[in-house]
Amino acid sequence: MARLRARRRVDVVLPDHRRIGRLPRRRRGRDMNRQLSLHPPLVRNFAPDRAPGSVGVPMVQLHPGGFSADVYQPLAEKLEPVFDLHVVDMDGVREYFEAPFTTGHPDIAFDALVARIRDGMAEHGLLPGTNDWLLSGWSFGGVVGYAIAQQLPEHQRPRGLLLLDCIAPIPLEHITDEDFTEALYMPWFASYLGAKRNRPLNIPHAEFANRDDDSALAVLLEHAVAAGALAPATSVAGLRKLWRTYFNAILRQIRLTRTYRPDRSTVPLWLLRAGTALPGMPDSLGWELYADEVPTRFCDADHYSLILGPDNIGAIAESATEAYQSDKGVRAH
Repeated sequence: MARLRARRRVDVVLPDHRRIGRLPRRRRGRDMNRQLSLHPPLVRNFAPDRAPGSVGVPMVQLHPGGFSADVYQPLAEKLEPVFDLHVVDMDGVREYFEAPFTTGHPDIAFDALVARIRDGMAEHGLLPGTNDWLLSGWSFGGVVGYAIAQQLPEHQRPRGLLLLDCIAPIPLEHITDEDFTEALYMPWFASYLGAKRNRPLNIPHAEFANRDDDSALAVLLEHAVAAGALAPATSVAGLRKLWRTYFNAILRQIRLTRTYRPDRSTVPLWLLRAGTALPGMPDSLGWELYADEVPTRFCDADHYSLILGPDNIGAIAESATEAYQSDKGVRAH
């Protein structure tokens, strides 16, 4: 009798990093293609049902993906009754969505990505013919939001762009992928895991220095299990798959904007920073290159808990109100 060979099995992980099953390796290509085809819709409408004739101020939030847009539901409720929140999930662009699951090289250029998202916003009625709306973006979503705002005619520009812990685009053409090491971003990965489970997980860079990936992941796993951010049964091998997808997503953003050179802003900029993230950066995270004035507030959060933490939506709502009610209007800085 011929010996039956056991089929090797691999994990499949969705963009929000939920494990959805284990698939035989020989089926991986077919099933992975099916999963990659399940990218989310580009636009999610969180606006409440209103009485006839009652409308809120449109607030369009650009979400760079990585986890479900459902996390914005509490913010939408906090923004009521002044704002109607609409979330543009950039994972709705297939080429952008797929890159972290392969090599981190997006099969789309930055200008094309911006155009696809801008056109999708127009198709969903999110580019009104007035200035009476607010644009916002978290992390890389803020950079895309900036590019969109720059392209709009004056009568369509938002009253302001609210940047949520977003670093300004800086010249990177002389920096290689090798300069962005795994050890540099491992603490970010830790805070990401902790924020998803509302378990703060802030691990100093020094704990990952001079370690290879598996050794660094073992350190992270020990801290994460102790904090309740990961189950004790989690293995380094399982965590490695998640880490690779996460790191590829960072490389995707870097590669997309490597040669992006924006002009100075045509709309007022407002910045809400996470107080415990991005140490060593200037208060305005580089946006002073593009605007004479960037009102900046700090929130007691890290990069991910700013969005995922239930205690921080009040700070976002207050910043949105301040940006919208400012007398800056849509004047260029």
